[in-house]
Amino acid sequence: MNRPLIQDGIAELERLFEQNRDDAITLRMLESELTFRSVPRAVTLLQKVRRALAGGEVLAAAQQEELFEKAADLMPPPEPLASKTAAAVTLRSDSLMTRSLSVEDAYTILGLKANSSWDDIEHARRQLVDQARPDRLKSLSAERRLAVQEQGRMANAAHQVLFHNRST
Repeated sequence: MNRPLIQDGIAELERLFEQNRDDAITLRMLESELTFRSVPRAVTLLQKVRRALAGGEVLAAAQQEELFEKAADLMPPPEPLASKTAAAVTLRSDSLMTRSLSVEDAYTILGLKANSSWDDIEHARRQLVDQARPDRLKSLSAERRLAVQEQGRMANAAHQVLFHNRST
């Protein structure tokens, strides 16, 4: 599941709603994100978004499909990774596209050698994911922010591959 607005605070989401009340794509993205939030301001905003969506004309199935395609086009494409071994673990990414990471790819993403300890793996993953924290991304350009977020997702995927590899 992809959550492009996960990094935005509730104030930013409220501003986005006020600026895009008539944009069905933005309203759907807001609705999707707000379903994961339970603070009172988010619940109130979700109600406003749903009222705005209900107040508009009901979308035909073809129009809904077009909206989803446009929203998918806004997501950055995944970077291909070369599989170095036949035993690759297939993972489901946030963008609902599958990627195959070999164990060697996973170590490379984390910047480690194949004989690294599990503590080293955990530490490397934490460092990469920590860089993608919302408070650290505010000063970055949109392009760089997406790159750092993707790096964090890849670190988590690499960690999952290595965890799966060690448990089998």
